[in-house]
Formats: sequence, structure tokens, C-alpha cells
Amino acid sequence: MPKVEIICLANSKKLGGRCIAGIRTDGKGWIRPVGSNNNDGTLFANDYTLSNGSEPQILSVIQIAISTPKPQLYQPENWLTERIPWQLVGKTLNKSHLQLIENAFFQGDSIFGTRGDRISYHQLQQNPAKSSLEIIQPLNITWCINNNYSGNRQIRAIFSLHNVQYNLVVTDPNWLEHLTKFELGCYSSKDIGLSQEVQFLFTISLGVPYKGHCYKLIAAVIPYVTR
Repeated sequence: MPKVEIICLANSKKLGGRCIAGIRTDGKGWIRPVGSNNNDGTLFANDYTLSNGSEPQILSVIQIAISTPKPQLYQPENWLTERIPWQLVGKTLNKSHLQLIENAFFQGDSIFGTRGDRISYHQLQQNPAKSSLEIIQPLNITWCINNNYSGNRQIRAIFSLHNVQYNLVVTDPNWLEHLTKFELGCYSSKDIGLSQEVQFLFTISLGVPYKGHCYKLIAAVIPYVTR
């Protein structure tokens, strides 16, 4: 079975488990390892726990065993993962890793070809997604905490990218934890204690179908300091 190294750029909440994805260090683009126990590909702890007992962290390099491609209409980057413990290769990135990330920055007009927060499954049946993972450099971010239609706490980010404004749900568990202490409302990055030198990268993922739509999700919030 092939083993690949990836720069982990998403470890987000998904249907009681996780969605993990990253860019291959061999230059062959994005990959999303998926489990074989269910149709939605959700990964659970026994799938993604590293050999040292930890879980993949954003911007770490990990090695995973994959078996066969498992593309979906809405997620062409999916590969089945083998039940072999994943390995931590490194916790820091070198120049070639950073270049791979920079080369992957989204340059198009609209994320996944639309300007809204979702794509209808019917539309994807007619025109399958060419990609379901992007890394972006968002601007003018506002963090909004509200209750969704089920009454559950939800965090969304309103931001602009290439003169288009988006309003997407955040599924990054680390960022959800970071905003736990804040009450319902909308906040600037300064309001949540970050300096103006802090900028962000977002990993955007197209989720599995839900009530006839696939939603665009902020699967990773990656802060960095500008100099």
C-alpha cells in the first residue's frame, strides 16, 4: 500500500468524528483520507491517531497509508486510508513546505465556482466539483457567534476574498474552543484579543451532502503574524 506525506491543513469536526486533509509533500496536490466504515468517510480516533498517541496538528507533516482513490461528486480528493497508525514526520515546516502552501493559495474568482455558502447536490450531479479543498487569504474578517436553526451554538466567519464577501461556518475545533468564552454576537479580531499584526489563512472544505446541499466550511483557521 502506498504511503504519502502531507502537510496537515485541516483537522475539523465532522459528524461526530473528524475530517482531515492536507497537501502532499511530493507536489501532487490535496488529499483527504477517508474511512471505510461509513458512506460519508468520517474519520474516528482509531483512524487518525498517530503512532505516538497524539492527533494530527495543523501545519505538522504526517505520513499516512492509503489504498485506493475514493472520489465523490462533491469531494474528488478522497482516498481510502488503511488501518495502519499514521506517523508524525515533523512539527515544523521547511522552506519547500511553505512554498507548497503558497503555491496552493486560491487565485480564482469564487470559491468552488459559486459565491454563496452552499452548492446544491443536484448541481453537483450535473457538474461534479473540480476541487473541494482550498487554502485562502481572507480579508476583513468578522467572527459571528449565534445559535443555528437547531438551537446549537455556531460560529461563522464573514470575510472578503477577491472582492466577494462570504459568510461560512467554522468547523475547526481549536478555533471553536478559542471562542468558547465569548457570548452571542459579532466580533473583530481585535475584540477577541488579537493584535493587528495577526493575519489568517483559512482552509475551505466542501462538506458532505446535507438536505440537498453541500456547504462550504472553514475547516481550519490558521493565524500567523505579519512582520
